[in-house]
Amino acid sequence: MSKTKNATLIGAVAVLLIIGLGFGAGYFFRAKSLAPQNDGQSLLKPDLRTASTSEKRAVSSERIYEYSPPSVGVVLHKKEIDVPKGTLFPIIRLSNQQPSPFQKGQKIVFYDDQGALMDMIGEVGDLLPAKEKDFSNVLIAIRTLNPDLTSKFSKAFLAMDTQMNVARLPHSAIVKGDGIGDYVWELSNVENGRGVAFIKGITVKERTNDFAVVETNALSSNDFITNPDDKLKDGQIVAVERRFYEAPPLAESDRIGFKIDAAFLKLQQEAQKALAEKQKLNNPGASSCGPAETPNAAQDFINKIRALSPPKN
Repeated sequence: MSKTKNATLIGAVAVLLIIGLGFGAGYFFRAKSLAPQNDGQSLLKPDLRTASTSEKRAVSSERIYEYSPPSVGVVLHKKEIDVPKGTLFPIIRLSNQQPSPFQKGQKIVFYDDQGALMDMIGEVGDLLPAKEKDFSNVLIAIRTLNPDLTSKFSKAFLAMDTQMNVARLPHSAIVKGDGIGDYVWELSNVENGRGVAFIKGITVKERTNDFAVVETNALSSNDFITNPDDKLKDGQIVAVERRFYEAPPLAESDRIGFKIDAAFLKLQQEAQKALAEKQKLNNPGASSCGPAETPNAAQDFINKIRALSPPKN
């Protein structure tokens, strides 16, 4: 009887041990499966799902530099000149003892005191005789929808010639070095949003209000950081984003000239539309054929446009 009880007791203990081992093994393997795995990159880059707040802030606030190849296009060569203010038809006095830089039809562009291109353009007209025999006068005709601008410009430039296919970079990309001349930050080995920044000396051939013209040696296929700061170091690996820099596609004289022409055309179309509506109101039964009397308001509008236009030589 006692032997039977002992055997039963031993069997019960064995069952409890087996059950306990099963629970322990299950917990061990479950915990292991939930533990973060080291894939060879966790030592280099923190997992933002498990990172602390400070680690997340450090990763999210990393400076991202923008980069682009140079913009290849046109540059306008200009010469600063003195233009009298306050009139749509200024006259420039010239000495006959010196060669004149003016040629009929040349354009003149104007900038405000902030260096911004203004919405008016001048054109060189005829050479007029002056009272003194040693001097001549050049008539300039200015086109603008706002005559007040003729007294508000800061600088005027005579358009000399244009040059095509030049390499252009934003002024922000050019760094003036202490004793080493101008340089840029060239970017190489770009992959997965990271690249290596290197200092590269550069020749700035010309600086315009919009961009810097740089030496074209092999620049067209290279990438440069367009928003560098003083924290960059030669050979540094940096986070980057490709953002193409596009300089203005047209020279300043063409750009503002087309804009002014389009504005004048729009005004003329509005004047014609207003004239047609006035004619319908004043003569509802009149035929559209033949000349109609021009209403005073519309005619005044047309006269205003003509007054803003330069005289035809």
